This record gives sequence, C-alpha cells and structure tokens, in this order.
Amino acid sequence: MKGQEKPFQQRADQKEIFNRIFCEHKFRVYNTVYRMVGGEDAQDLTQEIFIKAYLNLKKFRGDARLETWIYSITVNVCRDYLRRKSKTPGTVPYQEGKVAPGQGNPVAEYLDRRLIQEETQEVLLQLSPPLQEVLILRELQGLSYREIAAVAGIPEGTVKSRLIRARRAFKESCEERGLLG
Repeated sequence: MKGQEKPFQQRADQKEIFNRIFCEHKFRVYNTVYRMVGGEDAQDLTQEIFIKAYLNLKKFRGDARLETWIYSITVNVCRDYLRRKSKTPGTVPYQEGKVAPGQGNPVAEYLDRRLIQEETQEVLLQLSPPLQEVLILRELQGLSYREIAAVAGIPEGTVKSRLIRARRAFKESCEERGLLG
C-alpha cells in the first residue's frame, strides 16, 4: 500500500507546484507569446506551453531558474508555431488621421493609446524572430543576458549583438511610423 501512496503523493505535489508556476507566470508567458506571434493564437499557445511544462515538470533539474525554464519552453513553442505557419508578418499601413490626443476626452485618449500599442505590436512583429526574441525577453520580461542566452541557446555575446540590432531596427521602424518624438 505504501508503494501506491507515494506516486499519488508525488502527483499531488506536482500539481501543487504546477499551480504555483501557473499562477506566477501565466500573464508573463501570455504576454511573451502575444508579442512573438500576435494575438490570434496566443491563448492556445499559452495553454500548450503550460501543458508541456506540466508534463515535463519531473525533468526540471534546477540547473537554471524556473523562470528561465518556462521561457525556454515558451520560446520553443513560439518558434515551432512560426515554422508551422511559415508566418511572415504583414504590415499595417500607418494611418495619418489617427485620433488626436483628447483635450480631456478620456475616450479619445484611450483610443490614441490603443492605436499606438497596436502599431508598436506591428513593429515588433516585423522584426526577425531571433531579434524579436531577445528584445521581448530583455525589455518586456526583464531577463538577464545570461538567462536569455540559456533560453535561446546562444552565447551571451550573440544576445548582446542581437539586442543592439533589435533596438536599432525597432527604433527606426517606430520613427518611420511617427510613434517617437
């Protein structure tokens, strides 16, 4: 009987650990997925990531931080998705007549912020996946160069050079659209 109790106890512990992981990381993982692939399949991919995390929880050895492990799964799922879809992001033309910041009009101000967010997302999706990955993991998720290197499977020097190129390309594209200054 004791042999049967231990696997049950391990499963209960695994579920408890997974629930903590899910609660702590669900929004950041979704945000990362949304930024990497866009909104249409972000919810499904986030679910796929957490299923993979749950199924592979026993394999987590603790060599890296748990957050790094989750982001490794996230980046790999997004890469696979982009490969399957052979997705090349289309461009949304910049609209000159966007809503003016609204002299005290909260609806106009909200719409203006929303338009800027959408255009910023389009700029991000136009970056190549390797540049997109490092930019999202560093600027939006706050991972260190070392953690990004572990997640992406590349040397730290490559992370730094990609990040420089990603920031430059992002800035140039935002300037072209009139999103900066």
